[in-house]
Amino acid sequence: MPKKYNILLSAYACEPNRGSEQGVGWHWALEISNRGHNVWVLTRRSNSTEIESYFEQVKKPDNLHFIYYDVPKWISFWKKGNRGVHLYYLLWQIGIVGIASRANKKYKFDFVHHITFVTIHLPSFLFLLKNVSFFYGPCAGGDLVPIRFLNSFPFRIRLKELLHYLQNNLLVFDPVRCWMFRNSDLIFCNSPQTLSFLPKKQLPKTRLNLAIGTSLTNNLAAIKQTQGSFQILFVGMFNYWKGIHLVIKAFNHISGKIQAQLTLIGKAGDLKNIETIPGYSNDIKCISWMPQDKILEIYRNYDLMLFPSFRDSGGMVVLESLANGLPVICLDYGGPGQIVNNECGRVIDAENKSEQDVVSAIADTLIELQQTPETLKKLKEGAVIRASEYTWEKVVANVYNEIEEFMSSKKVNL
Repeated sequence: MPKKYNILLSAYACEPNRGSEQGVGWHWALEISNRGHNVWVLTRRSNSTEIESYFEQVKKPDNLHFIYYDVPKWISFWKKGNRGVHLYYLLWQIGIVGIASRANKKYKFDFVHHITFVTIHLPSFLFLLKNVSFFYGPCAGGDLVPIRFLNSFPFRIRLKELLHYLQNNLLVFDPVRCWMFRNSDLIFCNSPQTLSFLPKKQLPKTRLNLAIGTSLTNNLAAIKQTQGSFQILFVGMFNYWKGIHLVIKAFNHISGKIQAQLTLIGKAGDLKNIETIPGYSNDIKCISWMPQDKILEIYRNYDLMLFPSFRDSGGMVVLESLANGLPVICLDYGGPGQIVNNECGRVIDAENKSEQDVVSAIADTLIELQQTPETLKKLKEGAVIRASEYTWEKVVANVYNEIEEFMSSKKVNL
């Protein structure tokens, strides 16, 4: 019978019924406890109301516990929404070291696992706990927009993306980050691009795994049958690095060639006025951002998800789309490039290609799928099947099989 461990799960973001990082922290906590381990989730006190309300309606597992901490108001009064979030996060990471140390004396943790807001740029300091193994990730942060695509970005956004390059290439000189990686027992990365920025000495203990999963119920019978206009969907922040401009340009390319409708669901990011993108027309329908449960309801009204993001390390909307029978067209970058294959969508090869080449490739793919209903039908069926390979249970198991094997071998070697 596999050994059950006492685990401290560092999850800055952790809330039920939420997407993005909050959902990642929540689902990992549940799935790790479902494996029988004793889990103490160290998260923000601001998450406690939602967590405790959830467990008023659902019985809390006996082996799942929560420890709450927020940075004191007197040193975080300046934080408003997302303003200052990175500094606040760093202060939170520093503040939880003492909390974790005291908890370790009481609960005798076998290991610490740092799981949310895991980036190669901001370290966790929980590797400092004595006689406790430390596992990091899956981490992100290494995905970058290829420089050749920056020409169409506004100057301010182009400069911001170039700073990402500088930041990543200076990481090798960050002593705290290198110290953390050196003291990590295993490191998990979201994408090959992120893995490439890890210290080469640490690569033997590095694994490639996604952090995101899906809990949506797969239902082949509910797949939309294409009728009338070809319905194309994009969901996400209106950011250049999300490829929103490629979506609009590709749709403009197919206008007049096939009968199609493009719907954009999102909100302004670095692109404040989407109508300024060349090719934007009144044929494009824009819908303001809505809660996750509302978005999930409308996926099945569409035929295809177009998501040509350059640096999404995960891409939750990709999994949500697949689970709802929506094939995905994406670029061969980041998490989407790993999730999508020719059985559930199309991955556009952007390597050594110009922006115009990529836009043309996306447009040609849209035309192909609209004109071959049988191919589209097979992709819709394949989308549901592919999503079933990324359930939260399986995603967590991929990582924890490695962790549990490491812990077992460590015990043998003692």
